[in-house]
Amino acid sequence: MVLPGRRLAVFVDGDFWHGCPTHGRTGRFTGPNAQRWEAKIARNKARDIGASETAQRMGWVVVRLWECEIRADPTAAARRVLAAELG
Repeated sequence: MVLPGRRLAVFVDGDFWHGCPTHGRTGRFTGPNAQRWEAKIARNKARDIGASETAQRMGWVVVRLWECEIRADPTAAARRVLAAELG
């Protein structure tokens, strides 16, 4: 979600595909496409870092939430966004 008037960018990262340290995949992939999936998650993580850095360089406030954070406590997740907005 992007709030241009507030220069606030909120990213929600999926636990599995973005490598949540708590709920992401902990073991190595197996099977014929194992390297492909490991590379995909690594690219997602790198892209996430790059997107955050680019937005911050351009003067945006960035909030990154994990899928599991929102599922566990949507109110707390919303408060994190509001706290970032209020600075």
